[in-house]
Amino acid sequence: MIKSLSELAKKTVLDISKKDPNIAKSVARYFMDIDQAIKVAYTQLNDDGIAFFVIGNTKYFGVEVNNAKFIADSMLKHNFLNVNVKKHKISSKILTSFRDEVGKFTSSKDRKEVYSYEYIVSGEKGKSVWT
Repeated sequence: MIKSLSELAKKTVLDISKKDPNIAKSVARYFMDIDQAIKVAYTQLNDDGIAFFVIGNTKYFGVEVNNAKFIADSMLKHNFLNVNVKKHKISSKILTSFRDEVGKFTSSKDRKEVYSYEYIVSGEKGKSVWT
């Protein structure tokens, strides 16, 4: 399963597996699902279409899960052009999520706040050379 992942995803999964192998398996499946969604998005776009993904980065057990970089890398892998990542401060989000020390979501405000920034990842589908 992990063999098909990018180097970034493999490192993330391996680092998390040192803390919790079950969570690591879930993170690996998550990365594979995101990669598949990006592949499908490319096929669904019209030539010269643009795809946008809005995502936040997070941490599990102190391991950074760099979702924005993973999505950008996946878009490049699936032939998107002009891939761009824009960091955006979330200032008007009413219900900011928090995570406890093992990375589970919690409503306790004495825990680590996550997603104070989001990333807008965009890429273009070029015009087919066959038309």
